[in-house]
Amino acid sequence: MRVLLSMLFAAIVFTGCSDSLMDAPAPEPAERTETVEKFRHAHLLDRALRSGTNQIAGKKPNELGLIFKISAQSLVERYALIQRYALFERFALLERFEYDQAFAGYAVTIEDTTGGSDFSAILTALQADPDIEWIEPDFSIGTPTSSTLDGHTGQKIPWSVSYVGGDVSSAASGDGMGTVDVDVYVLDTGVTNDDLNIVESIDFRDTLGTGIVDPNDYDGHGTHIAGIISAKDDTQGLVGIAPGARVHNLKVLGDDGTTDVSVVIAAVEYIIQARQANPTTPMVVNMSLGEDIGTASYTALDEALLALSNLGVTVVVAAGNQGSNADYVTPAHVDELITVGAHDADGYFTAYSNWGPKV
Repeated sequence: MRVLLSMLFAAIVFTGCSDSLMDAPAPEPAERTETVEKFRHAHLLDRALRSGTNQIAGKKPNELGLIFKISAQSLVERYALIQRYALFERFALLERFEYDQAFAGYAVTIEDTTGGSDFSAILTALQADPDIEWIEPDFSIGTPTSSTLDGHTGQKIPWSVSYVGGDVSSAASGDGMGTVDVDVYVLDTGVTNDDLNIVESIDFRDTLGTGIVDPNDYDGHGTHIAGIISAKDDTQGLVGIAPGARVHNLKVLGDDGTTDVSVVIAAVEYIIQARQANPTTPMVVNMSLGEDIGTASYTALDEALLALSNLGVTVVVAAGNQGSNADYVTPAHVDELITVGAHDADGYFTAYSNWGPKV
């Protein structure tokens, strides 16, 4: 069942999504090399510096988002480590997430209280801290623009579903009662539709006390993806590849289709806990999101998803839609994940889909 679903989802997750996922061109292909620097992906620092434009994440002007991992040799209490940096009078450090499943660490927001944006002093201190193994920017990540379900009457089987045999699903019933015994975790803009078997809805974005907690989908992308995967076989809307599969709506993206990578990692940690509690239940994770980071080196998100995959969870991710090498796209470049490109109704690989050995 798990292998079959992996193949089916891989064939349809990104089909029909033709909007650009990332805008910056990727460099020429190169082999992945493991970074030895403590401050990883420093070239992405400007993407983690906020100036009040990201209201969904509760950002203020002159803020920097960081993710760091605590060294395995550290004997200091976690909270004491965070408090250590409260001694910097110029900076206000606020904890966003504490991670303890994929890796031991934190996502924090640092505000320059002087109104400036010079974080060199605290960055230098973090790099010199022996209790910290690595640091990296909490950069933005996103998904293609919205694609909503059609407004036709009756039920429709999309060509992408028929293409991979979804019209002969074992869950075909015609009355909406047929189900596939699998849990599907959709990390997206939210999922809102009565034609789906939604068993759980969580909004991971309210991390700074903004009060914004709403797992509904106002963009349409998450609902569209969830519909392709598991819309019920009844008389309404679409019918999905695995009709009636249990949908776990984990909203990580704002209504503009973007978020901070730390929010996505928090959702991955939640799934790791669910997997540990249910080690034999078939689980599939779908993430139609990504970011071109200009390097094949792994990020904190990549490492979190690798930890999840190692627990036997099938993780399906988007290759991206900019027509470039997916080796430089996180999390598409993780070998252990199923990275999905796009093809058209005739089965031809599209010109806009990202490509490469990972796809």
